[in-house]
Amino acid sequence: MSRFELSLFENSKGFFQESIRHAVAAEADPHAWKYAITFIVQAIELALKEHLRRAHPLLVFADVDNPKATVTLRKALDRVGHAKLVTLTEKEATAILKANEWRNAVTHYEVSEEVANLQFVYASLLGFYLDYTFDKLDFDTRAVLDDSLLTKLLAIEHYRQELVDRAEARIAADKIDTGLVWICPSCDAGAFVIQDDINTCYVCGFREKVLQCERCNESFFESETHRLDVEWDFGAERYERVCGNCKEELRQEHWGYDDD
Repeated sequence: MSRFELSLFENSKGFFQESIRHAVAAEADPHAWKYAITFIVQAIELALKEHLRRAHPLLVFADVDNPKATVTLRKALDRVGHAKLVTLTEKEATAILKANEWRNAVTHYEVSEEVANLQFVYASLLGFYLDYTFDKLDFDTRAVLDDSLLTKLLAIEHYRQELVDRAEARIAADKIDTGLVWICPSCDAGAFVIQDDINTCYVCGFREKVLQCERCNESFFESETHRLDVEWDFGAERYERVCGNCKEELRQEHWGYDDD
């Protein structure tokens, strides 16, 4: 007989993905916020538990001497703080606990709230989840969000601004040289960090190698470079990785080339 198995973090990513789908749908149907917020809170709770589990398998249980029931969201927040795994800002902790109240309300009672407030809370929660899982769990959001869904999400201004603000704060906290921050080719945010070969967008998580043109020594995204096979004297061959501007110059200098 087949079995259905899902790890803590796989479960978290599943709730995150469904939350995004409902958040996008909520732009047209406010009732979708019920699911968007419920699922993002569940995703956060499971991510916190996964972080605790990685620190020590017993930390995920409410009673480490009787490992049966796992910790609640509030307990998980307290425990990651006490274990000094992460320091939450007051804004983050407040947003998470407030959203937990909404989750309990929409699943057990009733809810009445301005859509703008729900959007604000959700944007904060989304930003926290992306930062937390990227920093602590090495999670690439693009692994579970297809390009069309990610594009729709980033097109919603209040989400985008929350992510951009967090990216800028993180760039400052990491002491990133602003000259080593590029425009991301995926989301168009000025948050693609090339310093120390990070090569990652702090907004959408897009990653791509950055290579140096062997002709002009300028740096480019790998997709903007070309591999030229150059034939030299005596049949010896080698290739150069060059930018588009240098490609034509090299083509005129050498016979025969292939570019990818």
